[in-house]
Amino acid sequence: MLNRTFIPMALLLLVLAADAATQSAAPDSSLKIGPAKPDFFNRVIANQKKGEAALDVYERIERVETRKSPSDPAPRR
Repeated sequence: MLNRTFIPMALLLLVLAADAATQSAAPDSSLKIGPAKPDFFNRVIANQKKGEAALDVYERIERVETRKSPSDPAPRR
């Protein structure tokens, strides 16, 4: 009974140890990140502001109006 559980547990521990060893490798240091581009960030912020302004206009203009009956002169929001 002891051998039945010991061998699979030993194999599992070996596999986990091998997996942990491959994950602890140092990352490639040859990858370099270029300098930040302020123009890009300014365009992103400008587009975000433009989108928010368009959403404000949409929320102000578009609304659902319902009528109790077709002859109701004043629709409710």
